[in-house]
Amino acid sequence: MKANTTNENPVYACMALFGRKPLHPMMGLARLDETKISTEQISLGCYLTVFTQNTNTCNHTCDYSEATLIFLPPNGCFSPASSLSLYGSGYLAAIHPELMCRAASGLKRQHPSFFDYHTDEALHLSLRESDQIRTLFNLMDHELRHPVDNCTETILSHHLQLFFDYVGRYYARQFITREHQNQILLQETEKLIDTSIRSGLSKGRNTPTVAQIAGKLDHSSAYLCDLIKSETGKDWKDYLSLKRLDIARSLLCQPEYSAATVAHLLGYADCQLFCRMFKQLTGNTPAEYNSLHLHTSSSYN
Repeated sequence: MKANTTNENPVYACMALFGRKPLHPMMGLARLDETKISTEQISLGCYLTVFTQNTNTCNHTCDYSEATLIFLPPNGCFSPASSLSLYGSGYLAAIHPELMCRAASGLKRQHPSFFDYHTDEALHLSLRESDQIRTLFNLMDHELRHPVDNCTETILSHHLQLFFDYVGRYYARQFITREHQNQILLQETEKLIDTSIRSGLSKGRNTPTVAQIAGKLDHSSAYLCDLIKSETGKDWKDYLSLKRLDIARSLLCQPEYSAATVAHLLGYADCQLFCRMFKQLTGNTPAEYNSLHLHTSSSYN
């Protein structure tokens, strides 16, 4: 496996693996039809973005197929020769972590979440979207060919910010066009969470992590979190809390379960925290909910 050495500029090292030299130490850009495809697995030291046109690599029948975008973070491994994404026309961009930090300064994380997606969670573009992405790559290419001055990195970071904004918009659109598949995936997620929590009730085990659930679904944690956010408006923490409280409600419908018992079984740190969260969701304390349900049940009987 090829890898860049510790003291080597990661952009130079990455571009060298494709037979190219960058025009700027913070970013390298190359046309795919002008690159040499390595046959070895690559260990990346920088961010890598690949834009290919007319690849027909869609995973869903509802996806567009005009072009594809994949994203890879530093320290990831990549096998170019085995990736259909590198065959065709398009661009390959290597981004230095320091430039990424500057471009992602408005985010709450080091980089946009789609850099943590699996390569088979790629973004598939329509003709109109593909034209826009190609225009943005052309802008970055034009700036990289300009003589380096005090404005170069600022302009490159602005171009990257705009590029990430468009990618975020198009991924949001892809979640919409995959609505049916997403609902199925969400149902599978809920079943896995429910099974995982209920299987650990007798032991008071902690609730499942997003990595555990995503792994069982063959998805990345980042993609699953973004899908849940798109479909429910909740982040993973809030989404999981709602699922835990749904199970709590079903347990409290049974007279043998007290609030303290349910809190322990579901892995809450203390009963007061559980009672507070339960009331925020239902408008009742666990004791009130239990009493109301038992009263309703006895009335029907």
